[in-house]
Amino acid sequence: MGMLEEIPDDSDHRSMQFLTSSEDGTVLIWDLLKKPTIQPGGFKVKKLKRLKKRPSALMADVSPYTILHLNLKPIYKVKVRRPDDRSKVLAIANCYSNFCKMKYVEVNPDKNKKANITDRIMYTPVFERGDEELKPRIHVGTMEEIVNSEFSQMLSFAKYHDGPVNSVHTADATKATLTVGGKIFAVWREDFKNRPILWRRNRQLYTSGEWNTFEPFTFTNKLVNGEVENWILYASSKTPIWSLACTSEYLTTSAIHPLKLKKNIYGAGDRQGAFRLFSLYEDSSKGTVESKIKVFDQFLDREVQRKKRIYGMAGRVE
Repeated sequence: MGMLEEIPDDSDHRSMQFLTSSEDGTVLIWDLLKKPTIQPGGFKVKKLKRLKKRPSALMADVSPYTILHLNLKPIYKVKVRRPDDRSKVLAIANCYSNFCKMKYVEVNPDKNKKANITDRIMYTPVFERGDEELKPRIHVGTMEEIVNSEFSQMLSFAKYHDGPVNSVHTADATKATLTVGGKIFAVWREDFKNRPILWRRNRQLYTSGEWNTFEPFTFTNKLVNGEVENWILYASSKTPIWSLACTSEYLTTSAIHPLKLKKNIYGAGDRQGAFRLFSLYEDSSKGTVESKIKVFDQFLDREVQRKKRIYGMAGRVE
């Protein structure tokens, strides 16, 4: 996927590149810092005829990326093809990559100040790079119910969902990938290729799923009937440990509050335009988050070894 370069910690430069995916089977890489080349007939900001300079009040909210308007072009393209027939494209429904972590830090913290819910607190994003080697690798969910991880070629290819894979999310702490599509969700790991570690089916269609930011051994799935499920697989691998009917309408979006609070706040929006906040279920069992992550990793390890023995007995060793 092109060339991936690390930015030194002492550098003031920050990358402004991002990925997009399309139904035509392509993944495009864009760069907001790259100065565009305006072609003949391209968009240009109109110059003022009567005023030599805009009033300062009109310049306060002008975006520094105005020059990119209608002139932004991708800097790289990756084509996703079927491994058994390179002439056929895979229509992409969802794409996920995570080359760096981001957390929010308070701008002017004051430990002696009493917290007041009416006070406005400013936060700034801080990027963190892990100790692991960065790899130009992405996870792609396609319209043909397939999930793959690609490094300019297919590394893993499997078809288990009964609908388009509309959600792909990887937990940094466990390296487990959650995919949601149709009435099925599945959990994958790169050391067990071409099939999921486990998958479950629901009577209702799933719309999306994501790992909990602060408890990466749990994940939350949304359903088309407005319900939200919370799963802890090592505690209960057959049924969710908690479910809530947020609305009677189709859930279109959701997110966990990015800041660590006393209670994890979960927001969900439906197709009627309503957005609601809920207190998300928290694991009340004894132990630290790190110890529970270890238990979850051990659970996945057991499942991987069990599946390998089963498929090995059937003559289908990965």
